[in-house]
Amino acid sequence: MNPSYKKVLSLIKEDNSSEIISEINLGNVKCSDNIMNFNFLQLSIIFSKKAVFEALQNSAKCQKELNENKDKVFQLTPLDYAFILNRSEFMDYYRENDPGAVDKLQAYSSVIHGLGRYICYLFNSTAFDYIWKGATGLAILEAIGFIKTHQFGSMYTAKFAIAAIYACSPDLVNMPKLIDCKKTFEYEAINITSPRDFDSLKQSKKYLMKEGGALNAYVTTNGECNQKDEKLTELKANIFQGTYYPNETITFILCEEVQKHQIDEL
Repeated sequence: MNPSYKKVLSLIKEDNSSEIISEINLGNVKCSDNIMNFNFLQLSIIFSKKAVFEALQNSAKCQKELNENKDKVFQLTPLDYAFILNRSEFMDYYRENDPGAVDKLQAYSSVIHGLGRYICYLFNSTAFDYIWKGATGLAILEAIGFIKTHQFGSMYTAKFAIAAIYACSPDLVNMPKLIDCKKTFEYEAINITSPRDFDSLKQSKKYLMKEGGALNAYVTTNGECNQKDEKLTELKANIFQGTYYPNETITFILCEEVQKHQIDEL
């Protein structure tokens, strides 16, 4: 284990951006390394260190590498962490420097996303397989000029017959799916009906998007929810890969404000 990584973790918590960049420039550490479950940019957001965050963003060695990388535990990007932890200063940075990124993240719960999901499943239905094979077969014959040189009967009738033959032929190689719905719309498959059973920050992310406005849910890394608020679930993640430093963990707590009527009942 390179002790420099342990040192950089301390520097991030201290908001010491100059020494971190020095360690990177000297080659003592990499911006993102398999030895860590999180990259430096994610850690700077998690620990609310803006100076470190900005220094990493301005580092030629880190900028392209860090923003798109997902952590190894929850598979989330730095922007995801800025949203989940409600770090407004970091969200503002992405709004200014990566136009559309924040809107795209927040659009997961929009009507357009839901419509896209239904269209995706339609494209991957059995009925669409027939249509897709028929249209592809017809396009191939048109491309090689077969239909133009063999005009028997009505042109439209001929095209329909050819498409039907291709669509119904079981011996043809199955056409690949246009879209992997499960992968593309993974967000929609995440179940958030039981927040006390959450075992991933992706569930918390969706819960905040779907329910946060009404139920005032939030995620904290401070160790406790605000006074009188309810603790729903707690997730721990080791910062370093494996068990080199088992005590170096981040604890994410999903909290929810107790509504007035709940307080009255209590």
